[in-house]
Amino acid sequence: MRTLSPSFASGEITPLLHGRVDLARYHTALARLENMIVLPTGGVTRRPGFELLGRSLDGKYVRLVPFVYDGADSAMLELGDFQMRVWVGGAPGEAFAAPWAREHVKDIRFVQSGNVMILAHRKVPLQMLTRLGPGGGADAWKLEPFPFEGGPWIPGSDIAAPSDLSVEHWEDFTQVITGPGGATHNKNLAAVTGPPGTFTPGMVGSLIRLDWHMPGSTLELASAPEPNWADTEPFEAGSSFNVQTGRHWKGRLEIERSVDGGAHWAVLRSFLRTDTDKQGQIDTTVTETDRDVLYRVRAQHEGGSWDAIKVSITVEGWIKQTIYRILTVNADGSVADCVRVLREHENPLIPEDAALIDWGLGA
Repeated sequence: MRTLSPSFASGEITPLLHGRVDLARYHTALARLENMIVLPTGGVTRRPGFELLGRSLDGKYVRLVPFVYDGADSAMLELGDFQMRVWVGGAPGEAFAAPWAREHVKDIRFVQSGNVMILAHRKVPLQMLTRLGPGGGADAWKLEPFPFEGGPWIPGSDIAAPSDLSVEHWEDFTQVITGPGGATHNKNLAAVTGPPGTFTPGMVGSLIRLDWHMPGSTLELASAPEPNWADTEPFEAGSSFNVQTGRHWKGRLEIERSVDGGAHWAVLRSFLRTDTDKQGQIDTTVTETDRDVLYRVRAQHEGGSWDAIKVSITVEGWIKQTIYRILTVNADGSVADCVRVLREHENPLIPEDAALIDWGLGA
């Protein structure tokens, strides 16, 4: 029986749906569509012909991967045998080195976000391609191993117990270390020391994650007379803290929060006490689950207040993770010289009474 197909708008469908006559899209679909293009109006037309733009790398098999920023900004990646190049506007750029052999390129999987593309193959370390500028030139593109900074992690306790490790941070910037590729580092340096054999030359370039138990602390503040404010120093809270007031006072207290290292502050909670007979003291607890958040408490008392506001802040202990990249390892594998990998807005300070409770070795 022949039926009329008024439209091919559904395009070619999988053979698994060839028997699904109950689907509405079945009646506008095709079992096979080759060398044709479906039009928005439902019809089909022959595809345009191809234009010869050039020969492939080495004249052999390559993989073409589209790099699309938006509808008006795109490029084509040509992946060959341990090399690649970028086509922009129909013209090829200069070829540059790539880690994939020819037999790998057909199995590469990729995902793109803006000017960055991640390319994965199970036999090659994960790669990150970044567009640095216009055109297809090798200086406009950067291909490098993906910088793992959040894991995955091998449990460090399988190598050495956390209690057997010690960490020395250099804060005077007089130490200079030459790392992989000849790069020199003179700040945010640390030496991680463990039993002989803890570290190996193969770990150079890898990441170390250290988990610290940050001790709790107590801060005290006395308010300033209005219109002035008295502020605590910014403090980090990774779990919770409690704010209490004392004395016979009238005035205002604010708890402020910053997520950009103290550059900007937002009022989290505000308290106004104008009647000491009807309004009691402040006793409030703030819970924090995000990393690298700073707080401060501000207070001012009215001109007619009996006393300044006595403010007590009790910060609970919490767990903080710090990340380091190994630059060098000594001969017996007991010391790894590292550079700190700081998160944006991370507070770099580790108090002397912080306890190292766990660690991990990363990529």
